[in-house]
Amino acid sequence: MPGSDPSGAATVAPPFADHFEQPPGDWTWMDNAGGTVPLRSVARDIADYLARCPVQLGASYAPSREATAAVAAGRRALAALLQADDPDAVGSDEIFCGASTTQLMINLARALQPGLRDDDRIIVSRADHAANQTAWLALGRPVDWWPVDERTGRLEPAGLEALLTPRTRLVCFTHATNITGDTHALEACIALAHAHGALVCVDGVAWAPHRAMHVRDWDVDFYAFSPYKVFGPHCAVLYASRAAQAALTPINHAFITEAPAAFEPGNAPYELVHACRGLPDYFRRLGDGDSVAAGFERVEAIEHGLCARMLDGLAGIAELTLFGPHEVDGRLPIFSMHVAGHSPSQLVPTFDAAGIGLRWGHFYSPALLESLGVDPAKGVLRVSLTHRNTEAEIDRFLDVLRSALR
Repeated sequence: MPGSDPSGAATVAPPFADHFEQPPGDWTWMDNAGGTVPLRSVARDIADYLARCPVQLGASYAPSREATAAVAAGRRALAALLQADDPDAVGSDEIFCGASTTQLMINLARALQPGLRDDDRIIVSRADHAANQTAWLALGRPVDWWPVDERTGRLEPAGLEALLTPRTRLVCFTHATNITGDTHALEACIALAHAHGALVCVDGVAWAPHRAMHVRDWDVDFYAFSPYKVFGPHCAVLYASRAAQAALTPINHAFITEAPAAFEPGNAPYELVHACRGLPDYFRRLGDGDSVAAGFERVEAIEHGLCARMLDGLAGIAELTLFGPHEVDGRLPIFSMHVAGHSPSQLVPTFDAAGIGLRWGHFYSPALLESLGVDPAKGVLRVSLTHRNTEAEIDRFLDVLRSALR
């Protein structure tokens, strides 16, 4: 039965459960890097918006004014996440919203393309999800691949510095990988790129559920994340600094020239943007009640314990190869692995039957898997946790894995 361990004991309810919708079935969620269970307020706000505001924004009549204010509240909340505890540092005109990070990167590439010369170069990382690769490769400009370090599997600033030239116009890399849970030296890499006159586009999707964002402090030009992986609705957000927008050409209708609308063709998904309004409040409640950053400090402390428990358990399985850091510091609770003699695709049904939701594959990061010596077609088994998971759930996962290997 989903949610019961081999001894028949019920799954321990995750902490903070009263804040969240509880989907049908008694499942242990370990596929969070693909999408998280939303806050209860998210479902409520989507339904409320659709019921109260089924109109276009910007008109003078009352329902349209209400809708305009509701979407603006969602953008203010996103600003409070993008620059933790200083939402006024990020303007609504710097927040581009859309269906997915992949789509927003495609939009950004379209907006940058008219200003690029034929010999302008773009640096793309092999550690990235395809969202921060495919859009740039499609531009047809010269691309330099930033490899992961052979010793550490990380993106190192020295590797970036070796690629930078006077013709480098854009550097694209991930803040944290969705395969290994590894985090990268963001500020050092941004400083290097800026010193060579290049803009920087960072994929923060894997980082955002686990650590606070400070886009203004980081001096990043473009930074994307997906609220549906941060307990929110299924949409995406791209921060584009006002200074960096000088390099962009509007991609909406010719008569729409002001940000953010000029870079949101077809408009933002209104009800989903509105439903983001409760996200910073949740993280404030996790902390001291006033600080998003303090909430993420609590998240980090909880996840530190979860990582230690998982790493200790995996280290005791001789047949297992873990990709990425084997220590807690500097990593997020994302674990990808191979088990000798068992393909990832063969193992997953065992977890399905035990009520543990996880998956196998290349997770849209085939270039990283190739760098790790893994055939993307065979993929890896991935476990991705959040602060809502428990040590008891990790123990259940390890028990099911050990049983599958007997």
